[in-house]
Amino acid sequence: MVAGAEAFSEDLLTFMFVSDGSGAKRDAQNYSLFTQQEWKLADAFTLVTGARYDYHSQFKGHPTFRLSGMYKVNKNMTLRGGYSGGFRAPTLKELYTDWFHPYGGGFQIIGNNNMKAEKSNNFNISSDLNFKKLNITLMAQYSKIQDKINANWVSSDTIQYINVGKTDVFSSEVSLSYRLRKSLLLKGAYTYVYENPQKRSITRPHTATVRADYTLDFLKKYAPTISFSGKYFSSMNTFGTADITDVDNTTGIDTHTEEYKIYYEPYSIWRLQLSAPLLFNFTASAGINNLFDYKTKFSSFYSSISPGRTYYIGLKWDLN
Repeated sequence: MVAGAEAFSEDLLTFMFVSDGSGAKRDAQNYSLFTQQEWKLADAFTLVTGARYDYHSQFKGHPTFRLSGMYKVNKNMTLRGGYSGGFRAPTLKELYTDWFHPYGGGFQIIGNNNMKAEKSNNFNISSDLNFKKLNITLMAQYSKIQDKINANWVSSDTIQYINVGKTDVFSSEVSLSYRLRKSLLLKGAYTYVYENPQKRSITRPHTATVRADYTLDFLKKYAPTISFSGKYFSSMNTFGTADITDVDNTTGIDTHTEEYKIYYEPYSIWRLQLSAPLLFNFTASAGINNLFDYKTKFSSFYSSISPGRTYYIGLKWDLN
């Protein structure tokens, strides 16, 4: 059994809280009590229960609970599943920001102190398969979110934090690790995410990672490792609204709202790295980030921020 308490107080002074840039201070406090129990009901079955109570200075009290279990089918397979509740109060930035962002053409970011806290019910199930050279993990999760907090384009030049309402999120992942030889380790993973309503999603639905580590083990203690890895991001669309003003000779000025779509292209980022252990617990490394020099066509919230191909060297010292 584990039990504890937390007290968190945040004070933030910034020019981004007042539109004229004069500066303002905002604060919030959150107090929590929590407990968790682990029950070994059988050699093959373990149950975990938990409860937490949060009290926020603005959003008051909210309890959440957790229940999960693990069952070892045999030496090669383990099953897990569970439920957990979620509670997230808006941050001070999400509540009070009122700031003009001067770059990228310029746009206003505003908070919303009328927002509600985000609450969720989350369900998950997973399976681990372990063999001599191969490890496979399968996971799936479903989240039902109430009053989801999101940044929304309310016009062509204004972003506001809002509660977007009820959102359902389903995600799944498969990952594997295969040691082809003693000196060669291969890893890969694929993730799929689906959000409903889709037009509120700011998540790329498909991502995949691959990695290969090759160790020159004939050098024994100081054998270097060559790593080649990459991550793929699928395309996605985001949606916003803009105020469109038309002048009509008979009715005057007619203002209405029109939805627009932004397309983000798929891309992948790759890395090549060489690392080698040295004397006195030092490790040297050198590599290339963004090996194939990908650069986004335009920069935005959900695009790559890489400036292109970069090179690096490093030296790490392990005190242990």
